[in-house]
Amino acid sequence: DEDEEPPATGRAAEWTRPSTDLLVEAEAGDITEEDMRATASKIKRTLAEYSVEVEIGQVKPGPTVTMYGLVPGWGGHSSSQGQSNGARGNKRVRVDTILAREKDLALALASPSLRFEAPIPGASLVGIEVPNANPSTVTLRSAMEGDAFTEFEREAALPVALGIATAGEAIFVDLA
Repeated sequence: DEDEEPPATGRAAEWTRPSTDLLVEAEAGDITEEDMRATASKIKRTLAEYSVEVEIGQVKPGPTVTMYGLVPGWGGHSSSQGQSNGARGNKRVRVDTILAREKDLALALASPSLRFEAPIPGASLVGIEVPNANPSTVTLRSAMEGDAFTEFEREAALPVALGIATAGEAIFVDLA
């Protein structure tokens, strides 16, 4: 057959990979911006009920959970004269104080389980992973079609997509 290409020799880069169209597409099930804002607001409000002040520093949606990065606030409120309110003073909220509210947060968010990451590696944040109401199915195709994998594929001798992490970034490895 004249249309047939000769077999590739040498580096794997010379081999043409089959189209990702052969792989199953992931089913939709993402979390909306509105859902993320509502959950972030519930987290702040619930912790405030226990005098634990936090700000939402980042939100990272993933296929099955969304990570909310909390910035600990200040434990004391200043009085009208600008002085601290006694024993609590103006100290940062302790990470343990946030972690102690796990069950209260789970109840407020109607979630059977939460996962805390304190601190988030490389950031001064306390992470809370909240399960998404409509989780997305993770497929090999969804991990391979991202820009990060395409970039990695250019440099790797034998790139393999493994999946998508809880924060939504693709995970891959060079088997070579």
